[in-house]
Amino acid sequence: MIRIDDPALVRCLAEDFLETFRGRNQTLDRSFDEGRLILLDGLNGNALLKEVLDQIASAREEVFVESAYVSGPFLDALETAARRGIRVVIVVPEVNNWKWHDAYTRIECCRRGLELHHYRGSMNHVKAVLIDSRVLMLGSCNFDYFAYYLHQDLLFITTDRNPRAAVQGARPRCRIWRGRAACPWRTISPGELAGRPSASAPPIPR
Repeated sequence: MIRIDDPALVRCLAEDFLETFRGRNQTLDRSFDEGRLILLDGLNGNALLKEVLDQIASAREEVFVESAYVSGPFLDALETAARRGIRVVIVVPEVNNWKWHDAYTRIECCRRGLELHHYRGSMNHVKAVLIDSRVLMLGSCNFDYFAYYLHQDLLFITTDRNPRAAVQGARPRCRIWRGRAACPWRTISPGELAGRPSASAPPIPR
């Protein structure tokens, strides 16, 4: 659950809800006190999300993604970051309602050199990207082909001047946890990514 305290942002979201209910698609890219709101209408995603992709590709330390359906062109931006030596971690549900997508994600992560982990035991619809423990992107956007080209989605981007505050404030809400003891993920080994089952897999290190 996320609490929004900015009255202007609340009014904008309420207006978008009513406009969607009336069958009128909204396109928006607006900054508020608490962050930046992007409304995708299914037609202009490539223009509205260009800066988002650039921000992912130019990460300085780490990109952490939790989404069930990550695909291109977001994978391209993640690969660009990884090729510069940036750690890229992708968490997907162990039980995906699109069963074929798990195989697709394994293949793409293996091919692109991305670190893949399973959220254990159930489907998980969290949609979030955390860049350098400072920039948090979340909303209804799955960071996939459909969000980029077809879907009407909402993406909110917030930045905190204090990286620790951003991590502590955002991660519990988004299941972006890093504690070793309570880690809900299962690491997928390079062998598994290549199609060879692994008997054991350690959790993500701190």
